[in-house]
Amino acid sequence: MSDEQIAQLHRFADEAGIDHQELLDAWLVASAWPPETRQPDVPWEVHFLLAERADRFEVMDAFVEDCRAQGVEPTVAALHAFLARISRE
Repeated sequence: MSDEQIAQLHRFADEAGIDHQELLDAWLVASAWPPETRQPDVPWEVHFLLAERADRFEVMDAFVEDCRAQGVEPTVAALHAFLARISRE
């Protein structure tokens, strides 16, 4: 993101009364996850935590599949447990 784009986001945030960092975080997630790749049953926070990973799509798919197999909700806590588990494998 260029300095000009950041400045535009800051101006928009100010005009809309939105916290700058929240708007930047939303932009990051939206940029990292094209609409067709977003998982509607997975919290935004999980998308945020994976947004900067180069392998985010593969990790998300494996995470969702793992949650379904275990019968658990795809929460942030479940993501942390999943990432810890796969890092040991």
